[in-house]
Amino acid sequence: MPKIPLHRGAASCLLVLLFLFPNKTFAARTTDPSYPIPPTNDAVIQQMKNALATLLKEGRDFRIDEAAVEQDGGGFSVRAKATFFDVSSLELRASFSGPAAISQLEVAFPGSVPERSALRRLSGQNLLDWVPEGLRNSVRLTRLRMGFENNAVSLVGIDLSSAPLKLFDQGALQVEALVFSFEVENPRAPAPVVRARISGQANAGFPIAVSATVANQRDQWVLRGETGGLSLGKVLGLTGVQRPAEWPDVLWDLGLASGSIELEPFNRRLSLRAESDFGQTEFAISARPGAEPQFLAGIALPANFRFASIEPSLVVLDQFGLSNTALALASDTQTSSLKLFERLGQSPRIDRGLTLLAAYQISALSKDLESFMGQSNVLLRATISNRPADLKLEAGLETNIPFDDKGNVVLRGVTLTLAPTPASFTVSLGGAMDVRMEKDLLTFKSKIGVDLTNVELQVEGMMQGEWNNPFGIAPGVQLSNLGLGFGVSFKTTPIPLPTLAFAGALKVGNPKKPAFAGDAAVAVDPSNPLNCMVDAGFNKIYLRDLVSACAPSAQIPAGLRNTILTMGIDSPRITIIPNPAGVVLFEKSYDPGFLVRGKASIADYYGELLLGISPTKGIDGKAGFSAIRQEPLFSLTGARGAPDPLVQLALRPGDIQSSKLAISGKATLLGLSSETDLLLNDNGFNLFMEGKIFNLFQANLNASAGKVNNAADFYIKADMKNDLFQYISDNASREIDKATKDTQSGIRSAQNTLTQKQREVQTLNTEINRQRGIVQAERDRDCKKLRDAQSAVTAEQNKVNSLQSQINSLNATISKLKKEMKSKPWKIPENSGKITYYGTQVAGLETAKATARAALGAAKETLRLMGDACKATPIDLDPRISGLLASRDIATGSMEAAKKILDGAGIIGVGTLKATKWIVTNGNPLGVVNIRQASFEGKLNSVNGGGVSMRVQGTFAGEPLNTSFAFHFNNPLQTVEAFARELLK
Repeated sequence: MPKIPLHRGAASCLLVLLFLFPNKTFAARTTDPSYPIPPTNDAVIQQMKNALATLLKEGRDFRIDEAAVEQDGGGFSVRAKATFFDVSSLELRASFSGPAAISQLEVAFPGSVPERSALRRLSGQNLLDWVPEGLRNSVRLTRLRMGFENNAVSLVGIDLSSAPLKLFDQGALQVEALVFSFEVENPRAPAPVVRARISGQANAGFPIAVSATVANQRDQWVLRGETGGLSLGKVLGLTGVQRPAEWPDVLWDLGLASGSIELEPFNRRLSLRAESDFGQTEFAISARPGAEPQFLAGIALPANFRFASIEPSLVVLDQFGLSNTALALASDTQTSSLKLFERLGQSPRIDRGLTLLAAYQISALSKDLESFMGQSNVLLRATISNRPADLKLEAGLETNIPFDDKGNVVLRGVTLTLAPTPASFTVSLGGAMDVRMEKDLLTFKSKIGVDLTNVELQVEGMMQGEWNNPFGIAPGVQLSNLGLGFGVSFKTTPIPLPTLAFAGALKVGNPKKPAFAGDAAVAVDPSNPLNCMVDAGFNKIYLRDLVSACAPSAQIPAGLRNTILTMGIDSPRITIIPNPAGVVLFEKSYDPGFLVRGKASIADYYGELLLGISPTKGIDGKAGFSAIRQEPLFSLTGARGAPDPLVQLALRPGDIQSSKLAISGKATLLGLSSETDLLLNDNGFNLFMEGKIFNLFQANLNASAGKVNNAADFYIKADMKNDLFQYISDNASREIDKATKDTQSGIRSAQNTLTQKQREVQTLNTEINRQRGIVQAERDRDCKKLRDAQSAVTAEQNKVNSLQSQINSLNATISKLKKEMKSKPWKIPENSGKITYYGTQVAGLETAKATARAALGAAKETLRLMGDACKATPIDLDPRISGLLASRDIATGSMEAAKKILDGAGIIGVGTLKATKWIVTNGNPLGVVNIRQASFEGKLNSVNGGGVSMRVQGTFAGEPLNTSFAFHFNNPLQTVEAFARELLK
């Protein structure tokens, strides 16, 4: 390993101490100018990297390559080559207050496109948001500065340049050499503080230095500068404003001395304040992208100003006694934000063109006018054009003028107009006149002539907008184009007003596209709104339009919708009268409410229709209708002695069941007459009646057809009631009883036999079951004894067999021992003893076997004596049971014979048998036929003679009945008896 020179080794040691004890080891020596040894390049680079790493990331955001260190007083200055945000070969300058204390760093950029992410890491936000949107793509990074505390980044400075800023699409005005300088305090904080300074040069034919300092208000910065040597027309021309033809040359060429200019890039606005030849001047110009600039200029005229200097014909204004005068030049009507007008106490609304604003004393015109208006001083405004004869001075008066003692007629928003032309001097008032009608407030744009001598007004006015739902009873109705006129003397104010008469137009439906409209006459009494009315006439209206416009909540039944919506009313008149007692106007009486009168076609008849319309109750209508006489089939006349029926229309809101279109009167059908409603619908009509048909039986009738005037095609449905049900039931039951008398006795006898034999069979079945139980119990007992005896024989036999087996085994052993003694004599003593022992055992077993044989014989004898006590023959063969079975068979035969008689056995009809059995069972013939429903239907010309096909439902002999039979109202008994006989078949 090579030796390290002494000075390099010392430097390395110093570097180690620098990093270990940066604030202590060299605290005293770094401030000593005599400290001779600067740190190495590597140490400086590492120190800068460590300091930058507190905010940026090495490798991604920066890289430091070469470095040259020079002693600078008690510290060091550093030059280095570096790469920042992928831009290489950048010149870096840094200052160290000591070997371990970097104080600042600066990097120059060659106009590089800044990375948005890099700017965000440096400042905690997107700095391009501070730049107007149109310049953001041209922004370039020119310089980066950093300040450090304790070797950590504490301050970041960023310089950006951009292309020239053009505030307006038209004109030559722009700001050049724009520089955006940002300072970010404590950039590592979650929300660092950012301050910006923007500077440049506004090109107005000569450069004007402008700048702005902004703190955290990125979209509100304003460039400010000082200016002079301009004219009003030149500034407007630079922004693209063309000179209006009506402007005098003296105003366009108005010179502007020293003043201040403000540019608002984000708002695209220019403001200027300066002294001019006519007095203090202030104006503002703004424009939206792609739009013409909007401007407003104001000039505060001095007290000695002469209007003749603008235009000789305006000399009349110099003689008028105006004060606090000002001129306004505006591209369009707008609300002013200029401070100049606020100081003059003028209204902020400025009209398009050249406007004069001034104060004026009304007493100079008329003391009476001043007293009646309640104001002394007014603010006048006038539009000045190149035609001075058209000059008019106007003032908005903050007062309301009542025209009656109740305040029902009031002139508000009053404007005073003065026309001081050399030929004449005229004064007029204008405004909106409010006429209150209880809840309604009508507003008329009024034109009022003023007689200053007599303080009198002649009023003419046209109503603004629509009067919807006049008097509160006619929703969907609008009155429009109403005009009024009257005169009032304010020397006697207040005075009661007469009834105001109007002429105008009445509309129903959407005002822009009304369902119908016509001329209307309107009478209004502001002091008593009940004495009002509207009367209007039309060529034709349709009921659908009245419903949708005036009673939209009225319910139209689905089956009536087409009829209602297509019904037209010819030559109708609409009257709207709020007074419940009606109104008499011009010697003509008018009924109260919202009424429509006209001729209408209803159900092929043409009559006079009267409609009453209410937003809460719906629509009610009545019309005269000629009587219908189509004898002998049908007639519909007036009810309660009236000759003709009445058409009634009802459309109810929220109650579709009560909505209808009906012809009310007295109807006659099938001999039934009653007061009723003939209900019309899209398919024709329905007629519901209740009463006695053919003067015999009660029924509910329903007649329907496509047309009322063709009775032969009426389709009739009749639902009969209890009197016919009872009539058919009783008479049919009697006829059936009479027809079955001959079979009832045989049925009763067979029924009695059947009942008796059924009880007898039931008794026998009980006894048979009891005897079967006794016999079965006896057999079960005997069989158990037999099984026990057999078990005993088997057990004793097993004992004998076991003893014999033991004896045989011992005898075999003894024989074996004896044979062994013959062949082996020395075994004789041993085997002799064994033979004696086994012989003794055999003798004992023989004794036991004899005892067992005796017991076996006794068990066999017991089994023999039991014999066949447990037989296997059927139980029913037992004599005690077989006799009972024979008796039951005899009783069953008798019962089957009775059943055959009750079933008829093919001798009588099914119906006769059912009826006879029911009568016999119930003991009463009435009720064998029980009718619960009866009805018939058919065309009127076929059922009018009384012969119908009657459908009945109920029971016959207790079973359901649903059938039809020929019924004739001229001879009902005969047809019912025939029906009864048919049931017996």
